[in-house]
Amino acid sequence: MYPRLMEYFAKARDLVSKKSPAMADVKIHVGCPAIDERRKNGSKRSYMHVNHWPGVICVHPDAEVLPARNLWGLYLHEFGHLLDTGGEGEANQAIQDGYGIRILYDENMLQFIEGV
Repeated sequence: MYPRLMEYFAKARDLVSKKSPAMADVKIHVGCPAIDERRKNGSKRSYMHVNHWPGVICVHPDAEVLPARNLWGLYLHEFGHLLDTGGEGEANQAIQDGYGIRILYDENMLQFIEGV
């Protein structure tokens, strides 16, 4: 179920785990009620979050149809939160500093990376 979500999660986790072995233990949870609530309240860009449960990235099922560049950007951004306890900018910066990957935002304010 949700093969693209699982595939890109695994790829992002494998990449991040090479330099941060503790990230290999991060799990995915698809179908988070907190994200459902945010989306129902108008936050259509809310697809993922962390810190709901320790070591878990929660994902909304609708993310399954996002382009690869957005899935990469969203997952790496969430791993950035797990690597750095700061805010949005710090999460992106953690990925750029540690992996040389710059996370950008598209016209819908969704994270993405170039070259995917």
